[in-house]
Amino acid sequence: MDKIDFQNGITKLNKAMFDTFQNNIAKKLTVNSSDISIGTIYKIGRLVVLSISYTASISNIASNTAKTLITLAEAYRPGKLIVGQAVIKDTAYKPLNNSYIQIRPTGAVEMYQNSGSTQNVAQVLATLVYVAAS
Repeated sequence: MDKIDFQNGITKLNKAMFDTFQNNIAKKLTVNSSDISIGTIYKIGRLVVLSISYTASISNIASNTAKTLITLAEAYRPGKLIVGQAVIKDTAYKPLNNSYIQIRPTGAVEMYQNSGSTQNVAQVLATLVYVAAS
């Protein structure tokens, strides 16, 4: 029996279990990343991290109306609707209340602002983590 010193004491493992444990630790995760027009997207297995850092002048965004920013490639699309909070700033770089980003199963990345009035947007910041459909 081989012994491994864990924080909670000594644990005994047989050689086969020890080798499996070591082999799994040695495996390296493959991280695919890509810069896209609205930020960066990472994929680790089926886990997707979308980091949005988008600065552009977008005029007349009506309250509670979707504005599509980009459509994701099929490999990055979720199986269900994903919604997360965002920091959406107006032209004075003041954050708008009730700002959201959503990703539809079709891959459309949309922003919403629900401030109660039409706004001009200068910057969108958000991070969404979800599981891709495939």
